[in-house]
Amino acid sequence: MEVGPNIKHYSSQDQFIKQKKLLENVKPSSLKDVETKAEPVKDAVKKSLPSDKAEISKSAKDLAKGAAELNGESVSTGASAVKGAMDVASLLAPGKIDKTSEIEKREKPKTDLRPIKKPGVFFIGGFNWLGLSSENKKLEEMSSHIPDSKYFDYKDKDIIINEIKRRPNGQPIVIVGRGFGGDVAKEIGNDLDSMENGFKKIDLLVTIDSSSFANDIIPQNVVKHINLIDESSLFNDGPNIARDSNRTMVTNTLLKDDILGSRQVQFDLFQNINSVLGDTALQNHLAKESITDMALNETLRELRN
Repeated sequence: MEVGPNIKHYSSQDQFIKQKKLLENVKPSSLKDVETKAEPVKDAVKKSLPSDKAEISKSAKDLAKGAAELNGESVSTGASAVKGAMDVASLLAPGKIDKTSEIEKREKPKTDLRPIKKPGVFFIGGFNWLGLSSENKKLEEMSSHIPDSKYFDYKDKDIIINEIKRRPNGQPIVIVGRGFGGDVAKEIGNDLDSMENGFKKIDLLVTIDSSSFANDIIPQNVVKHINLIDESSLFNDGPNIARDSNRTMVTNTLLKDDILGSRQVQFDLFQNINSVLGDTALQNHLAKESITDMALNETLRELRN
């Protein structure tokens, strides 16, 4: 008689038959869980079945097709089995059974890497506290009067860096930051001053009443820096200096009260920004005119022929 750890012996044929029937009636707990979870799916399918025989036939074909697509897929857990049943059931009850959960439907935002062939002008607001939100509104209003400019919150550092990197070399970059936004503006300048980011040039960096004491050195990739210091503020960071004075021109100006509301400050900012954008704006305008002229000449040639 064969013996071994995997061999089980029965005392009689009756005992073997009883044990076999008992095993056939017992199902693994995982399969029971699958059946329990699948009951709502079955009910939904029954309710959604069409009454007409022709429609039932078509639904049956769709069901068979769905089952064929699922065939061969390993169903090792209750969750995957229920999902497979729901995939097939959705063919019969479209719109009533979701194929995926809300979490699965959410997609991570993709970073846009397409080049932007125009100047980049970025205004960055500061932290809203102690009624300073009005200063952010003034800064945002100022940005609305500058061509190609956008207003951002100081928390949008990564977005701004991506926007800057999408500009080809030769397109002017201007950053104007207030309060914490001024600190972020200097951080952006430092981040872009690296081999990884190609030492991306910033043509004009303006900080207004920035708050940090840690970013007083302006990196070499900044061509011009204007630092407006509010002497009435409790948290101004003082003057800034250039890392390389041969590459970067730094101007520190001490002012008092309502810097953004000052007509003189507004005038000086507009002049500096326009001086950076002026040549490029003219080149872009001429390029558009050239493209228009080429299209017109091509149309005239086609008409003559």
